[in-house]
Amino acid sequence: MTSDLDLTNLQRFLAHLEPRDDEAAALARALLDAGHPVVEFWGPEQMDVWRLKIRSGEAVVRFGIERGFSDGVAVARDTESIAYDAFIPAGLVIFAWARALAVSFTMTDLEPGKVPLLPHGLWAIRWAGAGHLDTAERVYRAWWDSHWMKTIPGPRPRVDEAARRALIAEGLAAMEAAVNSS
Repeated sequence: MTSDLDLTNLQRFLAHLEPRDDEAAALARALLDAGHPVVEFWGPEQMDVWRLKIRSGEAVVRFGIERGFSDGVAVARDTESIAYDAFIPAGLVIFAWARALAVSFTMTDLEPGKVPLLPHGLWAIRWAGAGHLDTAERVYRAWWDSHWMKTIPGPRPRVDEAARRALIAEGLAAMEAAVNSS
């Protein structure tokens, strides 16, 4: 842990995160309990903004709250200055880990926020931080390049259900192919 961090409110943050995103809070606690160091923590700031970053090997895991809502969990390569858009949704890291290690895991759509963080999140993050972030980054690019936005139902005109299912299958196949490419 970096000595200049003020972790006074860390337990308060985790308790505040829990009712908003119980899996994110449990994953943060699991990382901390396993000895992974906090590299950034601040909050609460105006409009209920908090940020927690925990290092796991070569990876940094970001947790946060803004305006009372969880930011979800995201993972990025640990660099001096990490751009916000460098973070990969944890659901995609779990997908990459599961496919790379042939772990039984099903993802039925392209929304990584719907992927359960437990029970695999801790293992997937450790795997990514142990030299496998390139695989997670390839999966992220394949996901981003897929037509995933067209698969999200909503009031705006979208594709019909058969086309939506085809787009999801195409995206998942591209993500699976990305796991084994280099």
